[in-house]
Amino acid sequence: MTPSPRLAARAAPPDLVTVLDELLAPMVAAACPEPGVDPEIWNRVLVGFARDLLARPGKQLRGRVVELAFELAGGGVGPPPVVAQLVELVHAGSLIVDDIQDDARWRRGGPALHRVCGTALAINTGNWLYFAAYHLIGRAGLPDAAALEIHQRLTRTMFHSHQGQALDLAIDVTELRQREVAVLADAAAALKTSELMRFAAELGGLAARAPAPVIGSLARFGAALGIGLQQLDDLAGLRDPRRRDKAREDLAGRRLTWPWAYLARALDEVRFAKLQRRLRDAGDGELDALATELAELLGDEARRRACARLDSARAELAAAFPGHAALARVDAELARLERDAG
Repeated sequence: MTPSPRLAARAAPPDLVTVLDELLAPMVAAACPEPGVDPEIWNRVLVGFARDLLARPGKQLRGRVVELAFELAGGGVGPPPVVAQLVELVHAGSLIVDDIQDDARWRRGGPALHRVCGTALAINTGNWLYFAAYHLIGRAGLPDAAALEIHQRLTRTMFHSHQGQALDLAIDVTELRQREVAVLADAAAALKTSELMRFAAELGGLAARAPAPVIGSLARFGAALGIGLQQLDDLAGLRDPRRRDKAREDLAGRRLTWPWAYLARALDEVRFAKLQRRLRDAGDGELDALATELAELLGDEARRRACARLDSARAELAAAFPGHAALARVDAELARLERDAG
């Protein structure tokens, strides 16, 4: 029998489905007065949809950042079991909502959730996962002061992430002046992508009850990691034929991705305006050719810049935690992430 996540302190972190079934589903069932709602109904309208997504294989990167930050902050090996999964529930909820906003077809090897249960139920499930993460804060066995700080920082993260998503959804890169592109792209990445990774690093430090300067160092690393990985991901969509669906989706939506920010800084006004016109006038059948052209313009230097950001973040982390054994795990994780990004 699998031990309860609430009781198995310092055990291996439970997977997301275990957290759902052993902690969250009982809370759902207990929310109604006697005689209550049949658990099968909850499974049919809410819990089952969440389980569908959480059971699919994912990278669990943010959870690993929590664990590494906890170790770097002096907490030992492994935070309280549900802490590393708290941030993954937020991420899973954001994927559901993001897929609706992008009208995506696939997620983690299966149909996007709104194509399984419809838009209305998918929105409700994604939002419920956000609040499920808040519930887990109180079940992590942390002191009240640490739990309150985590609650406040998660609220800040959600607030900023939605600001970044607004920029991502509403800004058309073909309608911007060249000098605006990099500023807005940097802001969108910092708010939408970087914030959750920053929170993951802070979460590990707070769970370890680290002092403020240590948490600050972890936060800076998490923020830089989030931006660097987003840059590599945006580039991979253009450079790697296996990731071309992502590039096609970004171009079709005229998204404000980092490659456009890089080119806005690198190209003269005439060449950049020509690229904007090409994207504005491109039909679906022309997006692959445009992606190839952008990849050629970016060359290898753009990827070197993204990797240099990660190297700088790693160097700053090493300066904050000199000689720490966990740095070797950080190095291995960064090497794997760069390799996966192509």
